[in-house]
Amino acid sequence: MPPALKVRGVPSAKWSNFDQTGTGTECDTLRITMATPAQRQVLVVDDNPTIRTCLTQLLESVGYDVATAVDGVEALLSINESAPDIIISDLNMPGMSGVDLLSEIRRHFPRIVTIAMSGAYRNGGELPSEVMAHGFYAKGEPPSNLYGTLAQLLEGIRSPKA
Repeated sequence: MPPALKVRGVPSAKWSNFDQTGTGTECDTLRITMATPAQRQVLVVDDNPTIRTCLTQLLESVGYDVATAVDGVEALLSINESAPDIIISDLNMPGMSGVDLLSEIRRHFPRIVTIAMSGAYRNGGELPSEVMAHGFYAKGEPPSNLYGTLAQLLEGIRSPKA
């Protein structure tokens, strides 16, 4: 079994402490079982700073280059400066929701892989039809579920430029 990863900068507790609204406050020691991605760029969009911090540290620990945005408007500004390979967006945010953001990305940046993220739904089959995303991650699920979704979605995409 691979060595445990201690998430730095966040008090110890369990990742599963993130409740359905995504208001949990802590991450814990996790086991990483995924091969290192070749420096794919990920934009994490969530209005909860703890979620952004935890996802950033988890994704960086397995080799992703991560940027963050607090809402859909900030995400679009970031994408205009430098388009990421992947966007992981919460659906329920003030201002521009994740549903609206993912729709805009699909229309204007169709090559960006998108993952909808929410604590209100347990699987992608429950998502409203207007959610336009390639994949889904339920807050509170083990990070291995997110890693698996990322691996599946990136499988058919060529390696990033060297």
